[in-house]
Amino acid sequence: MKSSRPSPPATQAKPKAESVPSHRISESVRRFAIDTLKYDKNCAENFHKFERDISIVAGIEFGDLFTYVKRGFYPDFTLPELRTIECEEEDEKALIDEMPDGPEKDTKLAKHLEDFALSPAEKARCNTMYLEHFRVKIKQIEREQEKIAERKPKLYWLLRANISNESLDKVKNDLMTSWDDLEESQDPLILYESIKKTHTAFETGSTFTDMSMTR
Repeated sequence: MKSSRPSPPATQAKPKAESVPSHRISESVRRFAIDTLKYDKNCAENFHKFERDISIVAGIEFGDLFTYVKRGFYPDFTLPELRTIECEEEDEKALIDEMPDGPEKDTKLAKHLEDFALSPAEKARCNTMYLEHFRVKIKQIEREQEKIAERKPKLYWLLRANISNESLDKVKNDLMTSWDDLEESQDPLILYESIKKTHTAFETGSTFTDMSMTR
């Protein structure tokens, strides 16, 4: 007997989303009202507000990337050392050899000899585990490097899109011939440092002095 249940309506294929260029700012970023950074008598104050607003948006969109930019350098991804059971045995033995003679050293040495009394097959299994751990670490570093490389142009354009023409001119004058290289590399760290330099160079703590020097 055929089922009396109606067949579900045919689902229509969803239209394929258009690819968004890397320099476009996401809609979630647009929901935050970031005041355009202006170069005027209040440029230092403007910069600090701009930096706070960018920190919030960049934190949501790009994780720790803007934190790296503000501190002035990106993470140093040092490749891990591939360890082996033989390395572990040698390192532990060297530490024991440095100990003063006595009962504690004798106990440590006896435990060391017991722990590393492994058959060739057992050592091979240990080294396989070390190799797998090494590979996992390498993949983690590669993923983080790729993530930073993919996010850097986006943060660059977030900064660039939220500064006024006057501020942009100051940055170009500061970087001079390096500006074209920056437009190509799209490194947010270089752009941020130039923005900060040009907008806080005359920050003395005296409102009257700051106003006079930015005229």
